[in-house]
Amino acid sequence: MRTAILALLIATEGIAAQSIVPQSNTWNSSFALSASQIGDAGIDNVTANNINVAVNFERTNWATGSVNNDSFYTVPSDASSLQPGSILKVEDYTNTSYYTLPPNTALSRIVYQSETLNGSAVPASAFVLWPWMPRRDPRTGKYAVVGWAHGTSGSSGECAPSHIRNLWYQYSAPYILALQGYVVVAPDYTGLGVDRYANGTQIKHPYLSNPSHANDMFYSVEAAQKAWPDELSEQLDLQESALAFPVYYIASALETTFPAFDVSDIFTASGAKLLNLLNQVGGCQSVNSQLSSPGAPMRPNWWQSEYMQLFIALTKNGGQRIAGPMLILQGTADPSVPEPITSVAVNETCALYPQSELEYALFEGVTHVPVLYAGQRVWLDWIADRFAGREAAAPCTRNVHRPAKSVSSYQAEGDYYLELATQAYEVA
Repeated sequence: MRTAILALLIATEGIAAQSIVPQSNTWNSSFALSASQIGDAGIDNVTANNINVAVNFERTNWATGSVNNDSFYTVPSDASSLQPGSILKVEDYTNTSYYTLPPNTALSRIVYQSETLNGSAVPASAFVLWPWMPRRDPRTGKYAVVGWAHGTSGSSGECAPSHIRNLWYQYSAPYILALQGYVVVAPDYTGLGVDRYANGTQIKHPYLSNPSHANDMFYSVEAAQKAWPDELSEQLDLQESALAFPVYYIASALETTFPAFDVSDIFTASGAKLLNLLNQVGGCQSVNSQLSSPGAPMRPNWWQSEYMQLFIALTKNGGQRIAGPMLILQGTADPSVPEPITSVAVNETCALYPQSELEYALFEGVTHVPVLYAGQRVWLDWIADRFAGREAAAPCTRNVHRPAKSVSSYQAEGDYYLELATQAYEVA
């Protein structure tokens, strides 16, 4: 299988400074923290208000209610005996009226067998976007498939992109790929969406366990190919490479990877309380961004703790042999994954493996997710070239892209979100 990887990451960490208010009056959630939850977490009224707003925003944008009430995310009783890449469940026609999709785009959801970091089988979910006029892979004559591995959405089962109306990254990548004619297969990742084995045991999301996320990616496409064998070709992959992260999510990864790990190993008492609250409400990125503490949430030098060092060694990015062409997009103004960190990883890989088919594309003055917009022509052309059988760039190529106007004249970040239209005038 010919594979190619586009590296990116989404990671945000915010501290609430003032009370926020909901913009919409059409939310269908009325969650509110209880007095005991507020007291146990040790948060003030402003933070409590902000968490309430964020929870209600997230829940309003669930496509089908809680994953715990959506039978799609339940696992068949015989799943444990099946090999990774096996298809467990197919929802061929997902009701698109629950989602905010581009017109003339169809949606499917699947449950399949993936593999954990330690090699055990684990069920996971994924979505499939179907374009109205799919491209054909000239090698096979079947529909051209691109695997999309999303950036950070959260650590709760409720944070699965297939469970969110806009599929989380919407027009930054998956919608654009579908509109360009590619069938998009997108794993939620282990523990997101499907968060229980058939016997009811919890599946925790192993955040930043990069090899296991890669398993989720490859096995989701393999399972989709089995579900639609006459339609889907081999795939090219757009996959995240995680270098920085919101600290609360790392707990689930360490708990999954190391049974002896305890949150007190790296979290302060106040940080552990906020982590517990995040888990209680099933919060995702919006809720995470509103968590604030009177003290630091992490212990001093937590990064150097035993389990963090072991985890870093298991999931290291740079200096690894790559299996095929790889395109890395990097904004020079990225606050979440600073350019020097990515450059070190790229340089280490090229020093050890100088014949790597690696193309490093830097975008002057561009930040994190917006690099997908600034670099859209680059990665779309790159994907088209791979399907056309064209040779990748020379080994370890570095290109710097600069804007036509001054950097300061461009809109730096996204300032909108997609909301489900409930009235005809809203889409006039």
